[in-house]
Amino acid sequence: MRNRSRTTFATAAAAALVLSSAGLAVADSVSVTPADETKAPGQSGTVVVYLVNEGAPDFPGCNAGGGDPVTVSFTSTAPSIVAAPDAVTLTDCGAAAGASVTYAVAGNAVTGDTATLEATASGGKANPRLVSTFEPGSFTVVVESPAPVNTRPQVSVTGFTDGDVFEIGSEPTPGCSVVDTEDGEQSVYPDVQGPVGPLAAYGLGTVTVTCSYTDDGGETGSATASYVIEDTGAPVLTDLGPTSTPDGDNGWYTSAVTNSFRATDEGAGFETDSPKLLTKDFTASSGSAEGAAVTVGSGPVTDVASNTAASIDSRAFKIDLSDPTDVTFVGGIADSSSFPWGDTPDGPTCTATDAVSGLAGCEVTGYSTDVGTHTLTATATDHAGRTATATLAYTVDPWRHDGFYRPVDMGKVNTVKAGSTVPLKFNVYKGDAPVTDAAVLEATFTVNRIACDSGTATDAVEEFATTGGTTLRYDADGQQWIQNWATPKAGKGSCYLVSGTTPDGTSTSAKFQLK
Repeated sequence: MRNRSRTTFATAAAAALVLSSAGLAVADSVSVTPADETKAPGQSGTVVVYLVNEGAPDFPGCNAGGGDPVTVSFTSTAPSIVAAPDAVTLTDCGAAAGASVTYAVAGNAVTGDTATLEATASGGKANPRLVSTFEPGSFTVVVESPAPVNTRPQVSVTGFTDGDVFEIGSEPTPGCSVVDTEDGEQSVYPDVQGPVGPLAAYGLGTVTVTCSYTDDGGETGSATASYVIEDTGAPVLTDLGPTSTPDGDNGWYTSAVTNSFRATDEGAGFETDSPKLLTKDFTASSGSAEGAAVTVGSGPVTDVASNTAASIDSRAFKIDLSDPTDVTFVGGIADSSSFPWGDTPDGPTCTATDAVSGLAGCEVTGYSTDVGTHTLTATATDHAGRTATATLAYTVDPWRHDGFYRPVDMGKVNTVKAGSTVPLKFNVYKGDAPVTDAAVLEATFTVNRIACDSGTATDAVEEFATTGGTTLRYDADGQQWIQNWATPKAGKGSCYLVSGTTPDGTSTSAKFQLK
């Protein structure tokens, strides 16, 4: 604490009018304000010096008036306390016309030292009839103990150096260091602001740390430092495999493959409305690519900090998007061809090509030697199970029957005597060529008893033999076949349907009634 001990300050009160042989004396007094001061070594102060008019009623006025200046000089009773300047000039009386004088206490002054600085005046009015007299003034300075000095706290930011750059995820733990001479070490929590920047939402940018402390003496110390959080690490891509199993044969896909990928990032992550997204799954398609070793590319992936992972490929897939081509029949049957029954060529085979998975086989179906129109289908299959087909149609023509000739009337019910023999005469043509060989003809004859009024069969068909006297024969002279039918002797009044059928399934029938 500052020493507040009082100091005695002596001033002249007033001056009396003095008579002398030289003339009338006009008296002024020197006044110093303030009258006393208390200072510590090394300190200084300022006082104001002015004249107070003490003239008699008959001689009013200031000794310094009328253009006659007064010089006031200071002398000190202690060498460690001096005034500067040590003399001033006054040109009038009153505080308003006073002058400032600075005094200084030497740094080596001793507490308790006391100095009286006396102010004496000289000069003044030059009128020979007047004598200027002055009462000196003084002020006293007492040296006290110096006031204790409260030093400002020393504050710094700890944990990093201003301007440091850190990879995201390795940021420092900021702290504050406070050392105060009066209060000692103090614990202060840092004020951390940020990060600030265009990617602040993702944890990137500038972080500013401020530490501040005010000690008990009112002195405040503070420090500020900043560091930058950046992301320089690229994402990592992983192949998660296809979203489906092969849909073809032998491990082949017959449609485009969709493959899954995963992107992971250990930094700021990927762009999203709700940070933080560190894992992102996505798919890519093989598109129109095909072959035995097709890979699906992920494409490059970029995080929010513009770090890019190069595209990676999936494992290889067997993909066949194309059916076999050039399906061709190989053999003696042409499209829209026709053949008589018995002359149909053997069924054809087929060939095809396949440029991707390769041809696994080609198969022909629909072949038949039966009478009628038939459609052949050639089906080519590749190793992926994809197929392509080709078709052709051909016709197997029935044999043409001509007959029965007379005596059989084909348009009526023929009446014959029971037990008699009826010659069945006819011709068979294979295309335009007559069949004359019995081994080729292989005709069979059947008899079916029918109702005489409606012609409806009434019993099972019976095949009659063509041996003995009823043997089927070809009459070369008449150029016709002859088959004799021996009617049943006990069939009087019965009706019959007699049919001759060739191996192609074609038949000729006639109706008979026995009498």
